[in-house]
Amino acid sequence: GNAVEKFHLRKAIESQTHRLEEKNRELTRKHDEIQRFYQTVSHELKTPLTSIKEFACILQEGISGDINDEQKEYLQIIKDSCMQMANGVNDLLDITRLETGKLRVELEPNDVGSVIDKVIAAMKVIAKYKSIEITAHIEESLPDVYMDPNRVEQILTNLINNAIKFTDHHGRVYITAEVDLDKSEYVKISVFDNGCGISPKDLENIFDRLYQVNPEQNSNDTCTSLGGLGLGLNICRELVNLHDGKIMVKSLVNKGSEFCFTLPVYDKDTGINSIIQEVNLDTLIKEQAL
Repeated sequence: GNAVEKFHLRKAIESQTHRLEEKNRELTRKHDEIQRFYQTVSHELKTPLTSIKEFACILQEGISGDINDEQKEYLQIIKDSCMQMANGVNDLLDITRLETGKLRVELEPNDVGSVIDKVIAAMKVIAKYKSIEITAHIEESLPDVYMDPNRVEQILTNLINNAIKFTDHHGRVYITAEVDLDKSEYVKISVFDNGCGISPKDLENIFDRLYQVNPEQNSNDTCTSLGGLGLGLNICRELVNLHDGKIMVKSLVNKGSEFCFTLPVYDKDTGINSIIQEVNLDTLIKEQAL
């Protein structure tokens, strides 16, 4: 009797294992289809968005004929909307690359101060429409850091853009770069704002993929009126992880927020020039320091 029962149990386990394997293959297939869909949609949207933006610039600059101030304002709205959509498309592409392990960073010694200056110069154009002041303090004799300048620029652009979006008119955004007091082998870059802030409940999940701040948690209209795909901060975290750094956030509702991340100082004694580090989803650091 025991032998017969064991036989039936073994058959049941084998049957269940087979069904689970089939389900797993089906889920993998659907996951791959979703990734291909993201890529296709992203690439298909980029071309028309670029065309719309370029023609809006042509009209705004009066190349095709004179336009009045009201028309210029409407064209600026079109350009801003195109930029917002383009950022969303780029986020989808980066998420797809992260999922498939194709996103990589080229690490080499660089001056992070020059990257900060470049990003600030670009973001001031956006900040001026809300009369937001952007200033920075970069520590003197700051050592070179081991980084991919394009990816660090992407991180900073996202953080500063968020700070501008969630700060009222005539607010302030402040950026600092200094050697980390807790770990001198790292440089810490911080982005401060005096905007609407983030509730403690949202802070726990702010870097999670597709996470959206709950409007009910914030009384400030600036926070409740702006949305997004919920991908930007998640991508920032993964890019910082690829640099062997950490990203952190502190915030008080209706007072402001501080987002900061660390990058490793370049060790001149090692003589390392540059390496290519590919994303390994199994080894990505998932912890979040708050």
